[in-house]
Amino acid sequence: MPAVPYASTAVRPDWADLPADLRTAITARLGAPVTWATTAGGGFTRGFAAVLDTADGQRAFVKAASLSGQRHLTDWYAREMAVTAALPTAVPAARPQWTLTAAGYYVICLDAIEGRMPGLPWEPADLDAALAAWAVAAQALRQPPDELVAVGLPRSPR
Repeated sequence: MPAVPYASTAVRPDWADLPADLRTAITARLGAPVTWATTAGGGFTRGFAAVLDTADGQRAFVKAASLSGQRHLTDWYAREMAVTAALPTAVPAARPQWTLTAAGYYVICLDAIEGRMPGLPWEPADLDAALAAWAVAAQALRQPPDELVAVGLPRSPR
């Protein structure tokens, strides 16, 4: 089997590939024209995922999937929004902003956060940063909030 490029595990549509009606609806929800779109190369789906920059300086991470052809993705995206909305603020994670159903698509918007894929092999600084983030999350989720438990995530065995 050919090697899969580490930072390019997904084949995703670009902003220009989305239906015009969908781009118009997303732009309206963002409140300013999209001036640049950086499509995410990593991931494991064919759903749209990109950081969108707008004319008013906003940055947003937006995902979109077809309600008819990618129903499994729309369900996953809805679940992602429910889980991230219930995370304690101490957990270092992108925060949900809004959802939208338009032009036959389900769209989610989260904070765009600065970051990058670590190279292979990981450098010690990248491993330290990842472990530090996980330690903070583990501490914050030691006693999960009721909202997160209500989402229905399985509990980890102790």
